[in-house]
Amino acid sequence: MVSSSRDNWEKLVNAVVKREEIWQLCHQNSFSTIASDTPRTSYSSGESLRIPSDLFKRILVPPPPQPPPQPPLTSLEARRNVSGTNTRKLIPAWLWRRKPKFYDVAQDDEDDQSGLRIYSQRELLVATDSFSDKNILVRGGRGKVYKGRLADGTLAEVERVPPQAAEIDMEMISIATHWNVIRARGSCITQKEKLLVYPYMDNGSVAFWLRERKDSLPPLDWLTRMKIALGAAKGLAYLHHICPREIIHCDVKASNILLDEYFEAVLANLSLGEYVDCCGDDIVTPVKGTIGHIAPEYLATGKCSVKSDVFGYGVFLLELITAKSAFDLARFAYDNDMLLLDWVNHIYKEREWKVIVDAELQGKFLDEEVEDLLQIALICTQDDPEGRPTMLEVVRRLDVAYRWAKGDIEWSKEDFKGDILEGQDAQNISLDKLHAATEGFSNKIISEDSFNVIYKGWLDGYPVAVKRYNSQSLEYCFERELEIGRICLPIPNLIHVIGFCRMPEVQLLVFPLMVNGSVDSWLTGRYESRPPLTWKQRKNIAIGTARGLAHLHDKCEKKIIHCDVKAANIMLDDKFEPVVADFKSAKIMDHNVTHITTSVTGTIGHIAPEYIASGKCSDKSDVFSYGSFLLELVTERRIIDLIHVADEKDMMYVDWVKKNYEERRWESMADDEGGDDEMEAVVKLLMKIAVLCTRYNPDRRPRMSDVVMMLKYFGCGWELL
Repeated sequence: MVSSSRDNWEKLVNAVVKREEIWQLCHQNSFSTIASDTPRTSYSSGESLRIPSDLFKRILVPPPPQPPPQPPLTSLEARRNVSGTNTRKLIPAWLWRRKPKFYDVAQDDEDDQSGLRIYSQRELLVATDSFSDKNILVRGGRGKVYKGRLADGTLAEVERVPPQAAEIDMEMISIATHWNVIRARGSCITQKEKLLVYPYMDNGSVAFWLRERKDSLPPLDWLTRMKIALGAAKGLAYLHHICPREIIHCDVKASNILLDEYFEAVLANLSLGEYVDCCGDDIVTPVKGTIGHIAPEYLATGKCSVKSDVFGYGVFLLELITAKSAFDLARFAYDNDMLLLDWVNHIYKEREWKVIVDAELQGKFLDEEVEDLLQIALICTQDDPEGRPTMLEVVRRLDVAYRWAKGDIEWSKEDFKGDILEGQDAQNISLDKLHAATEGFSNKIISEDSFNVIYKGWLDGYPVAVKRYNSQSLEYCFERELEIGRICLPIPNLIHVIGFCRMPEVQLLVFPLMVNGSVDSWLTGRYESRPPLTWKQRKNIAIGTARGLAHLHDKCEKKIIHCDVKAANIMLDDKFEPVVADFKSAKIMDHNVTHITTSVTGTIGHIAPEYIASGKCSDKSDVFSYGSFLLELVTERRIIDLIHVADEKDMMYVDWVKKNYEERRWESMADDEGGDDEMEAVVKLLMKIAVLCTRYNPDRRPRMSDVVMMLKYFGCGWELL
């Protein structure tokens, strides 16, 4: 009996180990899987590949020197190591279980933890006529998609997918909630298969309308194509920058962009997606996507980023313009002895629009509109990923182009260079609209403190930050920020208010979303998968911040003292341009007034000594705070930590910093992760200016306008003594 029990136990252990090995194999994608779509009624064909990362390492990457470095993280390891407990708070708990939960019986009106409806297998069998072949919309390597009519009479699409693909889909669709991104209605999990239920897309895919439509259907007109381009861009911008956990789609193409009854674009097929926080510079993932849409740097190195999606989107724009697949375009360019993008660039320069634009349009387009769309496509498909725009920039440009094409506005091409939110006065926005923009003030929290909570939102097609004050007693902070935010409109390097909601029970301010967060999040709160800020970026941040403060001090109608300049209050936009934010502690005074006496506000270590001692606040108080901010920028440490280090040496931190500078030990204080060719020169410059700005005597500190000149022209004659 004992022997038999032991044998059973060993069999059980072996079975579990085997299951774990299979699970690891599936999730590491160490095999090639073709997920191609065949021609069908509602969707288009294409080949989506999962290419093992070690294949490209063997072909393209020379063997490492001895001793070998640590192997790059796989996508699976990155998901485990990078995400941590914060991710588990965002993802429903059931998604982390290896063993699926089965629902074989109807559970009417019941939702799982992700908010998806749970369907019974019987219900979906009835809806699809037992998965009849006549209801097939898609045949592909991933599975089949069936058209079905649910019990409530609504049409739906039912997808039968492999277990691992379903897990990825369900994980991502439980996070992404945007009208330009597919949102599953529910699921059915049985011991034999997994089924996902999606809303029915009345107009199929973009690929169908470009290449597979029946002759009885009219082609997509040019304005509809621009509308589709804008909708797809908004969906990608949401995934990259607004989603609670940012997502890289990895397979942007016409067959993965669906159209609802109003021809609104909806991004679909997130099964190949990767999380942004699992795709750092040191992480290699299996190459996924469709030939012709995969960015060259991703294909060569296996390193995926949001700029990979930007490349795929650029190729998708070429599909929209030409109605041809990327493969057909590449073959046509090859016939002309040119590479695809070189051929497109030649067409653009020669303005030979009839050669490239879909002949079905029969010339019903404006040359300027084709030129604009081609220009965006070429910018998005640059070889250098750093030269490609973010999807937020693409949305801004396309929005103007689309509105111009509709005749809503009469703007010149120069308007494409600006942000369309600039120049607009703060709008009074209803609470209902902001409630919808933030999905009911859900858990998409950017930051929170005792004063306010800031939420991510999506308002009128644009990403925004919505600040909600925690108490009616903070109305004076609301009024001050609203006033200063209006003054700052539309000044570079200063946050501006684009909307507000003032009600007895709630006060809300709406700002443009700074998608790269605060400088502090890149210094002391940076994910390991994120590269450190380069020294060129740090210098640019220092210059931009100084420029914003100089404007507040010298160029506004009234002098504005920020009173809390620190890394947490300097935000970074999608191009890493710094923006001074959070004016709840700010003071306003006339230009002929040197200082005001007021209650002391600010952050320990950033408050000027004369302000603490006497309550006298002036523009030189901000200069001191700015000097402390520069030390944060150089050391990647908060000022309170520097104070503790200096205290151990029985010195005031300002004196300790000055001593380190005078003894030419500035590099010993610098962040050791951000080293590059410009490090020594930038550290020396920033340390010198920090010492000048944190002098005890405010009269001996430079003005912020002087600081801008010093940063731009390396010194301008200022000396320490």
